[in-house]
Amino acid sequence: MIMAICCLIIETLESFYQGMPDTRKLSSAMFRSFFGRDTTLDVFAGDNDWFYKDIRCGILHQSEARNGWRIVRRGRLLDKSRKSINATKFIRELRTIVDTYAEQLEKDEEIWLKFKKKMKAVCKNCD
Repeated sequence: MIMAICCLIIETLESFYQGMPDTRKLSSAMFRSFFGRDTTLDVFAGDNDWFYKDIRCGILHQSEARNGWRIVRRGRLLDKSRKSINATKFIRELRTIVDTYAEQLEKDEEIWLKFKKKMKAVCKNCD
């Protein structure tokens, strides 16, 4: 459940970062871009979109991680040799990234303009 929520947050947050009104058919690109940012979660970048395919798609479509990956509550954030992700550490790091984004909104005009563009699309979807 934690990782499913994290995946929703990642795609949503990245769409706000980019000012993307919609991410249809762009989900893998959203994850690639998010993990490419200079954050503590950049350890999930690269490697042929494995996180998107094996974690995000596995959890959201089949309620399970794929390709031998396990979601755990102990250990390192990412252990590639054991194919495990610590969900507790992951959500803590993601929360820090969201907090940083909120701070950037107050200081960075470009980020604010992209936020407004995305929020316009969100509001339009409410019509």
